[in-house]
Amino acid sequence: MTTQLPLLIIFGLLIFPQLPMVQIPSEFYIDVGWMNGLNMAVARQMRFGRDVIFTYGPLGYLSFPFFPEADPQLVRFFLLTCYASAVYAAWRLLYQEGVTLLSGLALSASATAILFLDLSIWNRNIFRFEVIGLLLVVNILIAYRNCGAIWFDLALLAVIAGVATLVKISMALSLISLAMCLAGFCSFGGTGIDRKALSRNIAALLLIPASTLVFYYLSEGSLVHFASYLWGSWELILGYSEAMSVAGQIAALANVAGAILILVVLTRVLWKDWQRSIDALTVATIVAVFAYKNFVVRQDVWHMAPIFFELALAAIMVMTRIGSARHRSLVAFVSVMFVGSGIAVTVHAVKPGSTQLTGNILNLPARILAYIRFEETASGLVKRQLAYADSYRLPEAVRQRVGKNSLDIFPSNILIAKANDVTWNPRPIFQSYSAYTPYLDQVNATHIEKSGPAMAIVQWGSIDDRLPFAEEPLTWKTLLNYYDLEYQTPELLLVRRRLRPKFTTASAEGNLEANWNESVRLPATAPGEFIVMKVRIMPNVAGKLSNLLFRPATIQAALAFDGHSVEGRVIRTNLGSGLIVSPFPSDQMTLAQVFDCWSTPRPNIVKSIRFDTPGQWQFGRKIQIQWIRLGCARPGGDHTN
Repeated sequence: MTTQLPLLIIFGLLIFPQLPMVQIPSEFYIDVGWMNGLNMAVARQMRFGRDVIFTYGPLGYLSFPFFPEADPQLVRFFLLTCYASAVYAAWRLLYQEGVTLLSGLALSASATAILFLDLSIWNRNIFRFEVIGLLLVVNILIAYRNCGAIWFDLALLAVIAGVATLVKISMALSLISLAMCLAGFCSFGGTGIDRKALSRNIAALLLIPASTLVFYYLSEGSLVHFASYLWGSWELILGYSEAMSVAGQIAALANVAGAILILVVLTRVLWKDWQRSIDALTVATIVAVFAYKNFVVRQDVWHMAPIFFELALAAIMVMTRIGSARHRSLVAFVSVMFVGSGIAVTVHAVKPGSTQLTGNILNLPARILAYIRFEETASGLVKRQLAYADSYRLPEAVRQRVGKNSLDIFPSNILIAKANDVTWNPRPIFQSYSAYTPYLDQVNATHIEKSGPAMAIVQWGSIDDRLPFAEEPLTWKTLLNYYDLEYQTPELLLVRRRLRPKFTTASAEGNLEANWNESVRLPATAPGEFIVMKVRIMPNVAGKLSNLLFRPATIQAALAFDGHSVEGRVIRTNLGSGLIVSPFPSDQMTLAQVFDCWSTPRPNIVKSIRFDTPGQWQFGRKIQIQWIRLGCARPGGDHTN
C-alpha cells in the first residue's frame, strides 16, 4: 500500500468538503428560496409527504444547510460521512487495482467531478451521490473482474442509494438501477449461479428499502406519510420533463451527442465478447442514459457540466473489461477529454477566480479547523445568510398588517418568510413552478381550501416565461376563491382569507375544437364573473417518444386584450384542470383587480386566446376546449380576523 498511499492522500485533500453556502449570488434567489424552505420545513417539523412535497426530500436540507434552522451536528456528520464514503471508495479502488492507469483515471475523474460540480453551484457543498456511487461501481466491477469479495461495497452502494432516495429521489434512481444490476451480474460465475454470492447480494439490495425506511422514520418520527412521500416524488419525476424542459444551443446538444457517440464507438471492442463484458456495458449504459436525460430536458449550462464527468466515469467502467493496452489507452484519452470538457463548461459558466480554483488546497487547514469547531462555523454562517435574506424584508405597513397571522408566499420567494420571521404556512409544493402535474396542483389547492393561511403575499411572475395562472391553475383558482385584497404595493399584494368562498355558481358554457395558432374568442365576461377554460391537448405517438427519448415541445398561449396582448408558456397537463382566462392580469399592477370580481371598470377582460408550439408534430391536430362560467358572491363581511 506504500505506493498507493500518496495518491489516496492527494485524493482526500482535494475533495475535503468546503463550508456550505459561503457564497450566495443574489440572482439565485429562487434557488436560495427553496433551500431555505427545506431547512425551515425541517426546523418547524413539517412532514414530507403530507406538509411538504418537493424535488428534495427530508434529508435534502443536509446538502443545502441554512442556519440557524439546520442542526450543525447533523450537517457536519452528513458531510463528513459523504466524504468518508468517497475516501473509502478511493482506498478500495487502489487496494483492488494498485496504482494503474485505470485507478488513476477513476480517482482523478471523481475528484475533478466533486471539485467542479461544487464550484459550478457556488460552493454550496453538495457531495454528489452519483459520483460517490459511480466510484463504488468501478470498485465492484474491478473486484468482480479479479474475483474479489464485493458484498460489502455493494451493501455500501445500496445504503447510499437508500439515503439518496431521501435527499432527492430522482438522483437515487440511477444508483438503485446500478445496485440492482451489479447484484444480478455478481451472482453468476463461470459455472452458473453462485448461491452464496446470490444470498449476500439479495441481502445487500434489501438495504436500499431498509435504509430508506429507517432514515425516513428517524427524520420524520413515523412512517405514516412515507407512501405519500414516494407518490409525490414520483409525480414530480413524471411531470419534470414537460414542465421544466428548456431548449439550448444546438452546439451544446451536438457536443453532448458527439461525446455519447464516442463512448458508443469505444465499446465496439467489447461487442464480440459481449457475454464477458455485459456487466460493464450495462452499467455504463445506465450511467450514460441518466446523464443524457438530465441534460437534454433542461438544456442549460448548469445541467451540461455533470454529463461530461459522468460520461468520463462511464468510460472508465468500459475500461474494466478491455484487455488490449492500446484500446485501454484510447479509452483513457477519451475519459480525460470528457473531464476536460466538464471543466471547460464549468469555468465558462462560473468564471471562477484563481482563489476559488486553488482554495481547496490553500485553505485546507482552516476548513479542517472549521469542521472541528462547526458550531462556531455555523454561527458565522448565520450572520451571512440572514444578511442575505434581510434584503427581502417586507415594508413596515405590510409587516404590521401581517402581525402574527399565518402566511404563505406566492409564487416562489420563500426568503420573504425567513426575512420577516412570520408564521409560515406554505402549500405542500411551496414554489408554484414545481407543481408539475394535476395531482400536485390539486394537493396545493386542497391545502389552501382546507387549511390555508390567514394571509398570503402574492406576486406576479414565474420562471421560463410561463403564464403564472397556467402553471398551477387549480391553486390560483382556489386562492382567488378564498382570499380578498388587503393591501397593495408596487411589488406585491397582501391578501386575507374570507370566511366563505367567493364563487357561488359554476355553469358549463359549451365545448369547441380549435386549431393550432387559431385565435379563439372567449364568451363574454359579465361583472361578477370569471371565465374558466379547460384545455385538452393530447400528445401523439411521436410526442410520447419525444418525451421519453428527448424532451417534449413547449406550448405557448397568447391572450388578446383591448389594445394589447400577453404571451407565455403553459403546462399542457395542468390546462385540463381549468385555467381562469378572463379576467386575466397582465402584470403586477393589474393583479389586484382580479381579486375583486365586481371591480369597475374591468380592464383585464380577455377577447381571444391562441395556442402555438414549435412541435405541432408531437400533438393531435385539434385542441379540445370547454368553457365554464364562475359567478361571485357580492362583497362585504367575508373576512377572517
